[in-house]
Amino acid sequence: MIADACFDKTQHGVLLYSFMLVKNHKFDHMEGSSRIPIRAWCISGHWDLAAPCQAGLVVQYNFDGNAVDSSGEGNDGTIVGSPIFVSWLSGQAIFFNNPVGLQDATQYVALPNSLSILALQNWSLTVAIQYLSADTTINNGRLFGRDSGPAGSSFLFDVNSGAAETYVNVRGTNGVFLDTLPSVTGNPVALTSDGKWHWGVFVLDRTAGDLRQYVDAQLLATVPLAGIGPVLLSDLNIGRVSMSTAFGAREVKMDNFRLYDQPLTDSEVHALVHSTAVPEPMSAVLFGIGLVGLATREYHRRVRRTAAARMRSS
Repeated sequence: MIADACFDKTQHGVLLYSFMLVKNHKFDHMEGSSRIPIRAWCISGHWDLAAPCQAGLVVQYNFDGNAVDSSGEGNDGTIVGSPIFVSWLSGQAIFFNNPVGLQDATQYVALPNSLSILALQNWSLTVAIQYLSADTTINNGRLFGRDSGPAGSSFLFDVNSGAAETYVNVRGTNGVFLDTLPSVTGNPVALTSDGKWHWGVFVLDRTAGDLRQYVDAQLLATVPLAGIGPVLLSDLNIGRVSMSTAFGAREVKMDNFRLYDQPLTDSEVHALVHSTAVPEPMSAVLFGIGLVGLATREYHRRVRRTAAARMRSS
């Protein structure tokens, strides 16, 4: 058979998979030593196929009375303590009201340590949170993440915690520390503990080489990655930060939590903020007259899980 098109998928310089598109035949996906045949088809003279390069949701919690994952990945959260669910628009939101200051947080949601989450430690990713904070103490605002201290990897999203502004900081396993607080200090858009709903989005983009922070679709900070190493994503919590459990979220409602396996672009962040039915990131590649389209979610999960298994065995 003669291939009409060939495509190699890489991320961060690593070959993840490749395939050949063959007219009226199947194309072969190569994954390690395995060859997986997948059917391509022709519509109105254009080739369309389910390409395994679709960025997708790894976690999505709508908090409609539970922490069930609607991404299709099965990453259901575990609700700890007694946060309550309150009505909001057509559904519900979760309400965290943790003790003030140095007392340990008692209300939070624990994410699972699944392969699909852990595999992202070396990859680009996006976290998006829709929240309302009415806490003005500049004290209790650790909304999401993990913190193993200066000697370990951390991933924190803070709203009004130790500073009036909303900010993000990330520490790699090699000790490189990134912090958006110096960039957002004094910016009124970053003052989100105002009793109003906001979207907080942060993007760790290893391809572009930066950490980006958005509030309500407005880009507030861009911090160079500066050679940051893997960022551990085990033991992630919502409503508090794991391993450093004081200053948990207080007087905070949350309606939407999303973790993507790819960096969202400016336009995708805008779509997320301004649309209730948010499209996932999309990519397409043209080969002559052939359109290589979006991946099927099931296939994309398989590729990610294979990468995760290799990571854990290495």
